[in-house]
Amino acid sequence: MDRESILPNGLTVHHLNKASLALAYEDVFSRDQYLQHGMQVRDGDCVFDVGANVGLFLLRINRALAHGRVFCFEPIGQIFRVLQNNASRHNHLDVQLINCGLAHRPGTASFTFFPQSPTDSSMYAAADSEPVRDGQRDYILNVLHGITPIRLGRLSRLGISLLVPSAKRQLARMIRWMVFRRRSVICRLSTLSDVIREHAIERIDLLKIDAEFAEFDILGGLTALDWGRVRQVVVEVHGGAAAAFRMRDLLIGGGFDVELEGDPIRPQNTMCYARRAGPGEIAIKIEDA
Repeated sequence: MDRESILPNGLTVHHLNKASLALAYEDVFSRDQYLQHGMQVRDGDCVFDVGANVGLFLLRINRALAHGRVFCFEPIGQIFRVLQNNASRHNHLDVQLINCGLAHRPGTASFTFFPQSPTDSSMYAAADSEPVRDGQRDYILNVLHGITPIRLGRLSRLGISLLVPSAKRQLARMIRWMVFRRRSVICRLSTLSDVIREHAIERIDLLKIDAEFAEFDILGGLTALDWGRVRQVVVEVHGGAAAAFRMRDLLIGGGFDVELEGDPIRPQNTMCYARRAGPGEIAIKIEDA
């Protein structure tokens, strides 16, 4: 069910789960994790928000730009409707909200939707693999590690002591079981290059990807020519160091300067920041394709 909450920055937004909203706010606004390491947006830019979820990054871009073009991609219908509500309430930019996922080829796919943790919904969560479970557990443990002394006192009155490591792990398993209840939904898929053609896009000034293990599949939908249209990429890479280095090599091969930064809360994730320098920044016009 769609709810409303007031964010610490004063914006009233729609959401599906308050805890998930708070964690997304920490990433998007407090840590500003998508605009670090030289990532910049300027008036008139074209931004692709892949994995838009309920739209917090769209609202962040609205605070950065007076005018610009934004494409938001969210495949899961229930989340997409919340995104629409937030865009209609706060957006002043030229925005296209697209209810589909991106992949290496068009079609459909089964997505796993977590109603209590919508930001973790994914095309690749259905297998419930050990790396996914480990990442969820570590994330919860890091959140528990940051619980204030006041909250610790409340938990102790309930007979829960987080000072005992085994108790903390047990609580993390219980929370994971409650939060990551799932259901499957069928979603439409397109490719980055198909979207570029459909909307006659000459240049993507910032390609932001946060798609829960689908990042390589998404970039696989970009043709060699269309790589030249992208000026900056910021992507959250899932799956540990090997995946992060693979992403770094992919983007370096695409002509980008790349920086990696580990996620302090989610140890299995790495933020990857890529900027194209020099002549490659010149946009390739559609008619030249």
